[in-house]
Amino acid sequence: MLKARVITALVLLPVALLILFVLPEDAFAMSVGLIVLVGAWEWIRLSGLVNRVLTWMLLALFAGILVWSYRLPPVYVPMLLGIG
Repeated sequence: MLKARVITALVLLPVALLILFVLPEDAFAMSVGLIVLVGAWEWIRLSGLVNRVLTWMLLALFAGILVWSYRLPPVYVPMLLGIG
C-alpha cells in the first residue's frame, strides 16, 4: 500500500509543479476547478446520494458556482469569503 502511494506521489509531483508554475492563470484556474469538482463528486458519493440525476445536478451547481466566483471582480472576493 505504501509503495503505491509513493509511486503515485512521484508521478503527481511533476504534474502539480507544472500546473503551479508553468500554466497561465486561466488554465491554472480550470485545473484547480477540475480538482474541486472531483472532490465534490467524492463528497456526493460519501454522502450516500444514489440518484444519478441529483448527483449530476449538484455537480452542475458546483461548477456554476465555481465559474460565477471566477468571473467576479476582485473587489467582491472578500465578501464572497465572508459568506463562505
